[in-house]
Amino acid sequence: TVFEPDTDPPLLLSAFTTLFDKDRSDPIGEQKYMIQRNTLAAFAALGPQVEMTVFTTSEQVERLCDELGPVVTCSRDFKTNVHGTPLLKSMFLSVERRTTAPFYGYLNADILFDGVLLTAIRTVQRGIKAKILHSRVLIVGRRTNFDMPIKLDADSPLVIKSKADLPKVRAMAARGRLFQTDAQDFFFIHRDSFHWSKIPDFVIGRLAYDNWLVDHAYHDDLDRVDISRTVYAVHQTGADGNKAGHKKRMDTDWNKHLVTKLGGGYDHGHTHHANWETRWHNSVMKLSPRPTWHSANRPSSLKE
Repeated sequence: TVFEPDTDPPLLLSAFTTLFDKDRSDPIGEQKYMIQRNTLAAFAALGPQVEMTVFTTSEQVERLCDELGPVVTCSRDFKTNVHGTPLLKSMFLSVERRTTAPFYGYLNADILFDGVLLTAIRTVQRGIKAKILHSRVLIVGRRTNFDMPIKLDADSPLVIKSKADLPKVRAMAARGRLFQTDAQDFFFIHRDSFHWSKIPDFVIGRLAYDNWLVDHAYHDDLDRVDISRTVYAVHQTGADGNKAGHKKRMDTDWNKHLVTKLGGGYDHGHTHHANWETRWHNSVMKLSPRPTWHSANRPSSLKE
């Protein structure tokens, strides 16, 4: 399905993430700080149709938000579990209350996007307007892992400072490796797609919540759009590796315990369980149905 260009809203996408203090006197701490700064700077470079909220109580991070504003702002309007780990639903609801953007969602603070992300969001938006998609939509995708050097500072050629540096994202993706389909590092939704009373108090940065959300979207009749074929989501792999969420912490199994207690599952929790995907046809991005999942949970009135 091809859509003609139309008028984009003043604000298209409101993204959010969360950050904590880093010990910048330590090379690994400095690397992590610069990786996260890169993510925020790249998002800020996307222009006035996006905004980024960083949920934090860190004065160090608040100074970074001031530096990268006005697209990037900090907020203390979020809840945590008893161990101090931010609750995903709390942050979603905070953004939902404040933003005028039709799309909003979470990304890990080590993921880089370039402007093609907005092309994909616009493609989904036009699909909704044309009633090709439901109004309730979840956008997901696979990440590409790119190993960042331990020595990473403001003078590194991998640092993103402005829009002119965004081609570096594509260059990193070309040298990286596409990761597995059950590791999702971003979730963007169209407004009112999730019924929050059905979503447990998952924490970010821990196992299992990502697959549960995709599986829940399947069973709750959302359209799921996989943008992996068209959008580079570059994971800046630091010293903690590609599976930092598996690291043993006080609340490592918080999300797993919630699933055991409250129900749900993971049987349709991979990106390949999306019933739509975006594809390039020459220079035009299209929505393409996936036959395996396309008819599984779509009313006949919305089928092509």
